[in-house]
Amino acid sequence: MQTPAVAAVSAMKFGLLPLSQEAAICGQATIHEIQIDSQTNQLSLNNKLEESKSKILILPNHGILACGTTIEDAWHKTFHLILACEAQLRAVSLGIDNLILTSDRANEQVQIFFVFSGQMRCFLWI
Repeated sequence: MQTPAVAAVSAMKFGLLPLSQEAAICGQATIHEIQIDSQTNQLSLNNKLEESKSKILILPNHGILACGTTIEDAWHKTFHLILACEAQLRAVSLGIDNLILTSDRANEQVQIFFVFSGQMRCFLWI
């Protein structure tokens, strides 16, 4: 995905920061370098990708991939990822040193809430 805000965040050295509830909903993001051979148009990813458990993959200067266990999950992560990137882009204008990042505990609580509410939603629809 490459909206202007997402492309800007993918170009930042520090990637997606835990600044907002939307970033917490997306979960941990990992950065993966990609190489494109201009002669053969072959795309190669680094070996860390296979070991990654992250559902948000930042491809520097190429955009961000949002993955999910279902189409609904991937769309949900994509929606919140766009909002998180837009919020980060606005916040970074204040200067990195002036930002207050959310704690790991707060991010975990948001993740638990959304996993639970997603399970309840599926249960209610059955």
